[in-house]
Amino acid sequence: YPMFLYEALQADSYTNYHKMKFSTGKVKERIIYNIVELAVCFGGTNAQNIMLPKVITQEILASLSSTTREYVAKILASLKSHSILDTKQRHIIVHDLHKLQALIY
Repeated sequence: YPMFLYEALQADSYTNYHKMKFSTGKVKERIIYNIVELAVCFGGTNAQNIMLPKVITQEILASLSSTTREYVAKILASLKSHSILDTKQRHIIVHDLHKLQALIY
């Protein structure tokens, strides 16, 4: 029981640290962090890919990341050119979550 509490507190502390780090970090890191979080929380898996719901638009990512939709589009294009993710039919599809995470951690 005490070990469970300790581990839960450690996980909570780790999560809070990263939220604080990315709320004040570089814009590109904030965008990628939000994509990772949304993929883990809301993404549906399709074969080896993680598909974000259509409601997760560039505008929503921009709002979550405190930036413009145009800058989000630029970052998404860069990630697409590296085959890390793709956008199809208004979905953001993450091809390689580990590569995406490696860009920010």
